[in-house]
Amino acid sequence: VGDFGTKYFSNTNGYSSNLGIKGATENFRYRLRGGYTSHGDYLQGNNDRVTNTRYTESALKTSVGFMKKWWTNDVDYSFLQSAIGIPEEMGVQNISRTLQTPFQIITNHIISTQNTFYIKNSHINFNVGYLENNRKEFGEGTLPEAIYHNYTAPAVLNMVLKTTSYDIKWHLPEIKKMELIFGSQGKYQTNRNNGEENLIPDANEQQMGGFLMAKYSKNKFTTIAGMRYDAKKMQGFEMDTLGDEGYKRAFKQFYESYNGSLGFTYQFNDKLLMRTNVASGFRAPNLAELSSNGVHEGTFRYEIGNLALKTEQNFEIDFGFEYIGEHVSLALSAFNNSINNYIFLSPLDTFIDGAQVFTYNQTNANLYGIENTIDIHPHAMHWLHFETGYAMVIAKDQQGNFLPRIPAFNLSNTLKVELKNWKKWENSFISLTANTIFAQNQIADFETPTASYLLLDAKIGTELKVGKQNIEI
Repeated sequence: VGDFGTKYFSNTNGYSSNLGIKGATENFRYRLRGGYTSHGDYLQGNNDRVTNTRYTESALKTSVGFMKKWWTNDVDYSFLQSAIGIPEEMGVQNISRTLQTPFQIITNHIISTQNTFYIKNSHINFNVGYLENNRKEFGEGTLPEAIYHNYTAPAVLNMVLKTTSYDIKWHLPEIKKMELIFGSQGKYQTNRNNGEENLIPDANEQQMGGFLMAKYSKNKFTTIAGMRYDAKKMQGFEMDTLGDEGYKRAFKQFYESYNGSLGFTYQFNDKLLMRTNVASGFRAPNLAELSSNGVHEGTFRYEIGNLALKTEQNFEIDFGFEYIGEHVSLALSAFNNSINNYIFLSPLDTFIDGAQVFTYNQTNANLYGIENTIDIHPHAMHWLHFETGYAMVIAKDQQGNFLPRIPAFNLSNTLKVELKNWKKWENSFISLTANTIFAQNQIADFETPTASYLLLDAKIGTELKVGKQNIEI
């Protein structure tokens, strides 16, 4: 079977098209899909176009697999290349697709294999993957009229990130309503710079973790417990000359952490569910947070890393209810997340090369909030759906100061009307969405508050049956 899809976007005068085919026999399967996307500059609400927000993207994905009684296997390959403009200022108002400088070309190659081995009443999942990411950035002085996907001029930034990873899980046979899973994940990663400049240094990274998870179910009660150990080793190499603006010194770092979780679920009946969970977690600093020293194009930030960063360690508790009825569904959840050594990017009141300086810092922090969703589809009007969702998070450091770059509270309401089928027209609908983003005045030092705003979204769609084919519009 195959399918073809295309979309047109009036805001960017853009289009996106893709074509796919897949097939299978009793023991063999295959998939192939290709796509191409092209957009001009996007139009803001004040009818100004943001210059050089244009981009193109080419994609190819393919997969083959087989199924045996004791082994199933899939091998996937995907290629994705994007040519993306980097906006720096409001300029000429047009809908050109030719990239201006600066712009970047990002190329990804991913190959992976997913395996499941069946051993009596247990099974093992074993996955291995390889990713090669090449990010090239072209600055002033390059020729904007070039065929940029095959552009051969020297890149200002040219980073090659290679990652090899594995993931293995052994699902043991169930014993007296107890399920056990052992597992391990790990990766080896290298970053290399081949351009005139560098934002982050050449580096090697190794990471490995192991875990045990147990699940016990009895009547209406289910509990899940887990334990995990992780270790991460990083080595960065010296870049540029000591005393220069973009200098990065060599370093070696090692991080490790032990964590656990315990969760409970109680099913009152077939409609009402209660759940709660307590867990700890960790995140080691990444290469950018440790060693950045330069302008991060497109973000208007000069970012400075911090080699003194420690591992983030958190403890979270959350609690929720879910009700799924025939005509009404709702979910309510609340969480509290305490994080030691919380890593955040903080603005300063200084500028380098015309960009505001941001530094990576740490503090003990507390993030808490709620998320609610309601879906109403009344019996008397089964063609009508009303959905509403509300999300909020408040984030403060240990002194009670607000943390930077935290999203504002959000309220979304959607009204959807499903129309009756008529001749060859099926599954027709009209939907209206109002998404309210509230004002964000809970800001950090040197951060800019944002006013509230409303996004309105209207959709209409249908399916047209032509012979044995369905065309979705």
